[in-house]
Amino acid sequence: MELPPYHKPHWKNILYTAWIRAIDIFKRSLKTIFLISLIVYLLTFSLSGNVEDSLLYHIGMFIEPVTRFFGMGWQTFMAFIASAFAKEAVLGVLNAVFAGDGSLLYGTFQAKSFGVDSSILLW
Repeated sequence: MELPPYHKPHWKNILYTAWIRAIDIFKRSLKTIFLISLIVYLLTFSLSGNVEDSLLYHIGMFIEPVTRFFGMGWQTFMAFIASAFAKEAVLGVLNAVFAGDGSLLYGTFQAKSFGVDSSILLW
């Protein structure tokens, strides 16, 4: 069997191909992460700003008896579901559901100023 002739690689071609593929991966992953974050935001939105008034809370409380069997509360289980689509979405979901009684924007940008009940995280 005869091998094709060897050609020295051209750096311009290698860098161009790597750049195009990196941009493509970045665009596709950004779309996925944005979509998951938007869905979770819409599910956690409530007029009062309290997570307990949101649709995600009610869904989570409905499935919590099953998630406790796996050792997760409803918050961590929702983050687990979001991680099936994009592992980076877990941080946004956990931030949204553990924000306490502050709004999502407050929980995002002032994360150091409010406390999270560590007993919730350990169960």
